[in-house]
Amino acid sequence: MEVVGVFAGMCYAASRDEQTDWLGAQRKCLDRGSTLPLRIDESTRRGLRASLSASSSAKAFYWIGASSSMTEWRWVDGEGVGESADWPGQPSPIPSASEAVLLARPLDWKWVPASQTAWNSFLCQSKPKFCTSPGVGEATKVTFSSHSYAIGTLCFYSCDPGYDLHGIRQRECAENGRWTGSIPNCFRKSCGAVRQWKFGRIKLLNKTTLFESEVEYECSNGWHLSNSPSPSYRSLRRICQSDGSWSGSEPSCELVDCGRPPLIANGRVDVESTTYESAANYTCHQGFRLIGPESLMCGDRGEWQPATPFCYDIATLQEIKGSTSHEQSSGSGSDSTILMAVLASVIVAILCYGITKFAKSTGPSIGDLSISRDKLNASNAAIYATPSIPPQRPDSVIYYAPTVAHMEVPPHLLQLQQLPNGNIHVTLPIGRQMGRPSLPSSMLFNSSMPPPSPTPSQILYSFDHEPIYDTPPDTVPYHMESVYERLPDRPAPPPPPIRGESGGMVPPPPPR
Repeated sequence: MEVVGVFAGMCYAASRDEQTDWLGAQRKCLDRGSTLPLRIDESTRRGLRASLSASSSAKAFYWIGASSSMTEWRWVDGEGVGESADWPGQPSPIPSASEAVLLARPLDWKWVPASQTAWNSFLCQSKPKFCTSPGVGEATKVTFSSHSYAIGTLCFYSCDPGYDLHGIRQRECAENGRWTGSIPNCFRKSCGAVRQWKFGRIKLLNKTTLFESEVEYECSNGWHLSNSPSPSYRSLRRICQSDGSWSGSEPSCELVDCGRPPLIANGRVDVESTTYESAANYTCHQGFRLIGPESLMCGDRGEWQPATPFCYDIATLQEIKGSTSHEQSSGSGSDSTILMAVLASVIVAILCYGITKFAKSTGPSIGDLSISRDKLNASNAAIYATPSIPPQRPDSVIYYAPTVAHMEVPPHLLQLQQLPNGNIHVTLPIGRQMGRPSLPSSMLFNSSMPPPSPTPSQILYSFDHEPIYDTPPDTVPYHMESVYERLPDRPAPPPPPIRGESGGMVPPPPPR
């Protein structure tokens, strides 16, 4: 038997490949603790029609628990069908002896009379004994009081770390085959608005203050984090933790200090402060000239800029100037020096070329395995990949490709080996499946990205430990009769805090 659904508090099942006459169908249903369907109301008809139409294994005709007497159509318990009849037209067929009612697929599952001796499939109706799988949402866990979904089973909901449960924590499989209450949701915890900060600016990197969000503190220009090892450390990040608090503590900043400026020989330096944008002024003693800038500035990286000047003896400068003019007058000597330099360059080039030819003739080197950029760009060779798992490397897959194929692979994942036939042996690691108990924050806060696995239908109708997912019947527009649960609409997350005039964060305004 195949379960069709639960409608109006009754469970309906259809025979698969089993067919029998009408009396035999009644006996088979009684043997299973059920009966042929009785008193089918309008909502049950809609549910049966939708479920049977959506089933790929549904037969053309099914016996139900209505038959004819000499004067009228009655249910098997003797009560007349009355207005619950669903004949394709009016008036109803005249009852004759030994006839019963079939649900006919060619007539959109309307009633048709047939001889009780005809063999057809059949439906059975009974009180529900089990519930379907209860719904479970993102980052939600559910445990059960028994190993099945039998009537009376309790299920208990909880959330992953960093999430708060909104809704009831306990549900029960009721006698009508449905779980009491509604599906609860798990929402990310909020760490609250970040307090105003006087040392610089604050950035919400994820545009929110929910679990796994990050906030960055950045000192103003010329300031750096207190107790940092270097003045270049200007920013610090804090993350919203699973307990709803920000990691670490609020940082503080202090002015960049470049320290004492460098001293120079035969001169002096005057400075009033060594902090950011302070100036250090350099002067030379009498008889010396300053070579370089007269002032250095303390930069935001804790260094004096530009380069330190120095003091040079004026008499020495005059001697250098005189010797330079004397050398310019003897141009013939410099010409011979230039000629010797050109000759030496030619000899070095010849030696390099000879060494390179000798290395190539002795055998292939590591450089032989590389492919020139021009060759790769000009190649249109396809890669014919044949994955295999050799016994000696169970954690890798081998691909065989032409030598001139262009492959773009992260270097740390790639291993290359030259083969005798001219191909390259490429080894890549095997990809492994990863579990995902909750949606990552990058996808949650970025609406332009596609939804990751599992799909919404898997979230609606299945558990993480079930490899096969239930498929709900297409009951639209009669979704109210569907036994499968749907997740309630999730409210929009709270808006991020608004930046204040001083650069800090203030809570959002209350809703109107």
